Amino acid sequence: MGIDLEYFQDVQKVYTDLTGLHIIIADQKGNLLTQQKSTIFELIESQNKIENVCKEIIQNMPKFFRPLLYDILPGVKIIFTPIVLDAEVEYYIFAGCFAEYPTKQSVLTYLQKNSRKSKLLKNFDRFIREYTPEEILEKKHHLERMAEILSKQLLAEKLKRKIEVKNNEVNEIFQLLAEDYLSISDLLKRFFTSNPIIDFIGYAGRISPVQFEIKECLPLKRHLSGKTFFIGEGLLGQVAALKNEKVYSNLELDPRSSFFQKHGIYPKSIFCFPVIQKNDIIGLFFGGTCKVDSLENEVMSQARKTAAFIKIIENKLYWQKQALFNELRATVKNEIFHFMTSLQSPKSIQMFLLDMSINLTLTPFVSIAFLDRHKSSINMVSRGLSEEKVALYTNDLTNRFLNNKDSSPATTDPIPQLTNWGEKVIEIPIIYLDHLYGYLCIGLNNEIDEEDLLLYKILSKAGGLALYLEDNVHNIKSDQKIDSIIDLLEFIDPQSFIKATRAKKILNEFELYLLNPEINKKAITYAFYLIGYDEKIIKKIHHQATIDVFREYQLILNHSLSLSEASINVQILVLIWTYIQEEPNIPFLSKNTEINRDLINKFILYLSRSELKISEGLNVEQSLKTDNRFKALTKRESEILKLVLKGKNNQEIADQLYISGHTVKNHMTRIFQKLNVKDRSQVIAKIYQLSL
Repeated sequence: MGIDLEYFQDVQKVYTDLTGLHIIIADQKGNLLTQQKSTIFELIESQNKIENVCKEIIQNMPKFFRPLLYDILPGVKIIFTPIVLDAEVEYYIFAGCFAEYPTKQSVLTYLQKNSRKSKLLKNFDRFIREYTPEEILEKKHHLERMAEILSKQLLAEKLKRKIEVKNNEVNEIFQLLAEDYLSISDLLKRFFTSNPIIDFIGYAGRISPVQFEIKECLPLKRHLSGKTFFIGEGLLGQVAALKNEKVYSNLELDPRSSFFQKHGIYPKSIFCFPVIQKNDIIGLFFGGTCKVDSLENEVMSQARKTAAFIKIIENKLYWQKQALFNELRATVKNEIFHFMTSLQSPKSIQMFLLDMSINLTLTPFVSIAFLDRHKSSINMVSRGLSEEKVALYTNDLTNRFLNNKDSSPATTDPIPQLTNWGEKVIEIPIIYLDHLYGYLCIGLNNEIDEEDLLLYKILSKAGGLALYLEDNVHNIKSDQKIDSIIDLLEFIDPQSFIKATRAKKILNEFELYLLNPEINKKAITYAFYLIGYDEKIIKKIHHQATIDVFREYQLILNHSLSLSEASINVQILVLIWTYIQEEPNIPFLSKNTEINRDLINKFILYLSRSELKISEGLNVEQSLKTDNRFKALTKRESEILKLVLKGKNNQEIADQLYISGHTVKNHMTRIFQKLNVKDRSQVIAKIYQLSL
């Protein structure tokens, strides 16, 4: 153990002066750590030999924890004091030399006759002092206090080193986590090797809503790895159910530990930490000992940190998977739209589904089972299955879905199955408008993730739509084809679909305020849904007005065209799309100087009369009180203006204020004059600008 020798030397000097004794300090093996000039010890033995004497004393003395007297020569005594740390002797203090009153003269006489240590005999009166039993006891107390001071220093140094080690370990773990060099298995090994009291540790991952499987276990891999338990079952299952960390002690007779006992492990104490992700438990970090009935706080503290690091790894894996999933979904989205806009034949549809499915996840096989037009037979194409297994599987599907009419699927939900040879598979119906075209069959190594299943369901829906369009290629118009493809967007990208559908609703309502023959509502609507796609795909829909709007919008995004130069269709597209992005606050309405002012005023008027209630976001009272133009309004005019901002028309205002419609009209005329505006949309716009 490394120590602060300078501190030890300083303390030694203080207590040398305090006790009047010569002091040196040695380690457990008798190696001298400190120095003492002109010590009595050197008169007794040389420096090298005194070290040997210390070693001999330490080896021959029984274990002790209090200061002892020891005769280093007959009648010449030292005080031998242990320095204790964590109930173990780490160092020794040697303090001497002296004779016990009144033996000094008799000791000298004996040594003169029997000792050859001439230096000692010559300086005996000078260095060997005589102390009473009371004085010796006092010196023992001083040396015991010295040992306590050094013990506290050792403890502080030990804690400091431990903190440094832990900080270094934590920093190292964070570094490894940042560089993706650390796995859950690595964390378990680190914890296990640094805690000898622990006999086993493991990590269980959730494999279903109610079941967990032990993925990692050290060192008893052969006992626990791969074993499963249910939420609420036994010690681990209880933690999974309650989602709270737990430490179990005195488990020898506890029936809840039967899960471990039946696998040859007999724990006395167990800890278990849930790993929570998005308010749901995804795993359990656990460990235990067969040696003691309870675990120390230090072990639990380290276990808690390990659980936190496991959560970091799981979260990182989750977000990596989410990023991959989003990337895959974007790829699938573009590939599907590219494919749907260039349909060829049923066979090309089969091969598209097959190629996309096999590349989505690590799956043992993918099969596409298509029903013929009369639903009398099944044709299968497959990747990953032998011809023999394809024949077996085709026969199985035929028996289940064709020969037995009662077993025909009444749902579009995926169907989990086992093949004839015992392999897990999930069968996803390929359906469009209640017409069953076949099944997308995905072989499984493990339970399928929700994200992966969603991608396969998207593909199956795309396949159903593609087959429907191919069957009706001569009867479907271009607009119907685009509408069908847009319907698919609800499954491919639901967030974009919801946003585009909301924009479409606003456009349908806002159109009533425009009355402009140049507006192409269908082109703007299609642009809302296709706004995130590549221009090459948009060109394939063969709807020129939409292509023109989309291309113009892209020019604005690339700063190749100013918004003020854009067509009315694109300005409406930008206005509504920006409103949806910016709400509930819509500062762009007053700040945007590029969009046609009349268009903005009409949009504000529409908002004021719609359920969106623009007035909720305006500080109307403040505007009416502080702006001189509004101060000129009478109390009645102010009341009418507030109702205008709530979207009320003249008759509704009249009914609420118990006045005639003609009176309301006169008040509105005076309001326009005082505010220097032409209509109510300009009034709303002016108040909005003042309220920002």
